[in-house]
Amino acid sequence: MKKFVFPLLCLTIALQFFGSLQAATLTALSTFGGGDGWIAPGEHPKVQNDNNQRGLAYNPVSGNVLLVSRTGGTFVQKFDGVTGADEGTLNVTGISGGTFALSTIGVASDGAIYAANLAGAATPAAPYKIYRWNDEAATPTLAFS
Repeated sequence: MKKFVFPLLCLTIALQFFGSLQAATLTALSTFGGGDGWIAPGEHPKVQNDNNQRGLAYNPVSGNVLLVSRTGGTFVQKFDGVTGADEGTLNVTGISGGTFALSTIGVASDGAIYAANLAGAATPAAPYKIYRWNDEAATPTLAFS
């Protein structure tokens, strides 16, 4: 009987705890992207239906959304996180190599930005690279190769 009571007690506690949790939901900001909550392909020159947008990150320090785009070159486009307004681009001086020179992006809690290229089998001739920006106004440095 004791072997059966303990699992039943654990199940009861778990159901009470998890049964009270609600699923998280995401709702588009009505202030973003002209009021519909989106920046759809064609609504901005760097956002096209061409498979060239590779990475997306939110900067908690500036409140901007950063988008890696290869439409018309290699760019990191900045959008205001509340309105979607174009805030310009990050400096991409010196970024090169790989299948795509930039593919993924992330932002640390202090606002430092990291982005990496896309490389197949990384070799000395075609290395995997990670770049770092101190902030959105900085020139990138090579953090890892």
